[in-house]
Amino acid sequence: MTQEVMKPAGQVAQMLDVAVAESQLETTGLPLEGGAITPLPIRTASELQEYYKHTAPPEPVIEGVIRKGEVGMIGGRAKCKKSLLATQIAFGVAQGKPVFGLQTKETKVAIIDFELSPHNAASRCQMIGGNLEGEDRVMIYNFIENFDDPFYIEQVTRRIEAQPRLDDVGLFIFDPLYHMVKPGTEIDNGAMTAVMRHLKRFAIERNVAVLVVHHFPKGDRSGHHHPDQVAGSSAIGRAIESLITVNRHAKGADCTTLAFTARHNKEPEARVIRWVGTRFVLDATVEPNERESLKSQEQEAEMQMLMLSMVPSEGIASAALRDKAMETLGISKSCYYNYRGACLGRGELEERNGKLYRKGSDQPSVLGENEPNETQPPGGIQ
Repeated sequence: MTQEVMKPAGQVAQMLDVAVAESQLETTGLPLEGGAITPLPIRTASELQEYYKHTAPPEPVIEGVIRKGEVGMIGGRAKCKKSLLATQIAFGVAQGKPVFGLQTKETKVAIIDFELSPHNAASRCQMIGGNLEGEDRVMIYNFIENFDDPFYIEQVTRRIEAQPRLDDVGLFIFDPLYHMVKPGTEIDNGAMTAVMRHLKRFAIERNVAVLVVHHFPKGDRSGHHHPDQVAGSSAIGRAIESLITVNRHAKGADCTTLAFTARHNKEPEARVIRWVGTRFVLDATVEPNERESLKSQEQEAEMQMLMLSMVPSEGIASAALRDKAMETLGISKSCYYNYRGACLGRGELEERNGKLYRKGSDQPSVLGENEPNETQPPGGIQ
């Protein structure tokens, strides 16, 4: 029988420290240094200012909108030519020419596209960039040609890093964002925070600017604060450094308002662009604040009727109707409570046993008898 060798108390303690550190690394991903958790790097305010003095500021790619090391977004509702706008921006930056009155810094651009076939992408490039310089400075990847490729953001960025032709690219455009996330995670704050942090890390480590193309939810978003106009998790709109919103102008479908929100720059003034022939052109003769609003009284009533149509005969919990209306109609939480209150006030909705019923419905409550009666908190939902 082998006699067990006793270890000194200090060695045992060190082994326990390492075991604890390794366990924490497995569960929390904390970095280790010599078997112990790496201390949090931190500076005093004076050290930070000294660092700032000797560090060059980030290089602008589109003046006032986005710089290298930053993540920005182009957001708009469906079929508002967001991708065509992104392509036109790409050709402008590749030539170092102004884009809609905004100065650019010439650099190579890569468009990572998840929607177009190579044929359609080529047609679009010819339409937007035809007879322009810089075609060799715009590079395009088409997922449609490569269906077997993994396409989640972590996999995409690893494959970018493995492609030497992309080493000198200064602007990456990912179109659209939702194609790079796992199904069902677009409304998950935790999952989308991780995705946006990954894009931020990619931008910083490669010293590039990143623009992602993303959609608005259904319904009118013109009255919302810019970061709240984008669909999905609130983490998406709040994790970016800049946002270009694309809203239809009251002058017509070919007339679009571009508005800008920037975290670290003096954001440019909103402006109007028009689709003329094969590309957008700046129209300085039109006031940008004349956005098309869908919130007339008639349309408000139509939205309320659509919400009422979502109430089944057996009733529905208020929270369930709220989530369904927000997802389907693209309305905010406070807007749902306003609609709900209006429908209750007119007697079109009735509330019984914690559930909502259409007027005249005599169906008993089948589910959720004991659900709490959800009411709007004092002061409304923010």
